[in-house]
Amino acid sequence: MENVLKKDLSIEMEIGEDRVKVLHDWISDLCDPETNFSSSLMQHFHMVCQPSTAGDGETDKTKDLEKMGFNSDPSPLFTDFQESAGAVVYKSVEGSMFEGHYTNGRPNGYFRKINSDGDIDLFACFVQGSLHGNCWKGLTGGGFLVSNSTEFSGSTTMYLYPDCRTVLYGNFYKGQMVQGRLCNIIGAAGHCSSSCGMLKPVLTPPSGQVYSYDPSTSIRICSEPLLPDPYEAEFVKVGESTVPGAGEGLFARTDIEVGTVISFYNGIRIPPLEGIDSHDLRDYRISLDDDLELDIPLDMISTSEYCATLSHKVKTVGES
Repeated sequence: MENVLKKDLSIEMEIGEDRVKVLHDWISDLCDPETNFSSSLMQHFHMVCQPSTAGDGETDKTKDLEKMGFNSDPSPLFTDFQESAGAVVYKSVEGSMFEGHYTNGRPNGYFRKINSDGDIDLFACFVQGSLHGNCWKGLTGGGFLVSNSTEFSGSTTMYLYPDCRTVLYGNFYKGQMVQGRLCNIIGAAGHCSSSCGMLKPVLTPPSGQVYSYDPSTSIRICSEPLLPDPYEAEFVKVGESTVPGAGEGLFARTDIEVGTVISFYNGIRIPPLEGIDSHDLRDYRISLDDDLELDIPLDMISTSEYCATLSHKVKTVGES
């Protein structure tokens, strides 16, 4: 009975709004390039994350780390090199950086790599070269991949939407979702103990619709155009626009904090036409990058035909 009570208490401590806030504050610190986040977590590492706790993930990832730029030797591409007590910090002239900890040339501690755009390329913990807990990878727009694989593959991988509450959980391959189902974050827990610096989301059981990676092509916007995105459904809805003559518009379902990603833009992928502004061609055509533009086909403009993403329904005053 005592063990059962201890287990129940442990679960109670892992879930709840306070623990969700702990996770969100931890993620905020993780993304802050002005702090040496990895070193701040080393306080309990040698006492808590002992070698006996390693081996529960991938083993001996030293070479994989070297491929990602986590070397134990200074790189000519980086400046401001510092090394003390096994701590290594690199900062590039382009603005990227990484930090980590080594013992006898092997990864032994927390590692963080931030690219020049400010996104987390990798955050992970290693115990004597073996992966300890999950890896984290930031995505453009504020989402994350969380996995027990440095390749972000496997059947227990998570995609955290930008609110870091809504999750697609399931089978991924090299960062792309093969099959995933919807979960919600209800708390957080340390990987090996309550003092472990590597936090992991505590989720509700996966349920409902199965989703998969489904990129658009030059002739097809998606395979399931009437399958709504579960994240968008939490924040927005389509209704008659308040802009005269604009047709359908996008409306908030709830109060939304400034800077929150609430909707996504999709379309067929087509090359740009030189010398012509995309907006002059069609109302829904926008630039994706230097080589591609996105456009909503005329037969997909109505939500009765396409509602997988909804950002094309945003109207501003002055638009026709």
